[in-house]
Amino acid sequence: MHLKSTRCFAGPFRNASRRRRYIALMTQVIITTKANGPLIVEGPVRIVTPDGRELTPPARKDGKPAEVVVLCRCGGSQTKPFCDGTHKRNGFQDGQVTPG
Repeated sequence: MHLKSTRCFAGPFRNASRRRRYIALMTQVIITTKANGPLIVEGPVRIVTPDGRELTPPARKDGKPAEVVVLCRCGGSQTKPFCDGTHKRNGFQDGQVTPG
């Protein structure tokens, strides 16, 4: 059986101007891995659960909205996917870095 599709699946990037806006936004995002710690995400990002709910990053200690998103890598955070500092207590160690 031979199947032929008449539609091209390009998802949300079918429109060229939408694709350009997406690329422009993504170039503003920086993800930094902290040694033996979390991922620090700077820039305009949204954290969305598998069921589509948007999560609000925890506020800073001074109560102001977070300017960066800090994501857990150790798996021990009580506020997943956000980091709560548990990596400092559970002895999390970075794995081997694979050159890419």
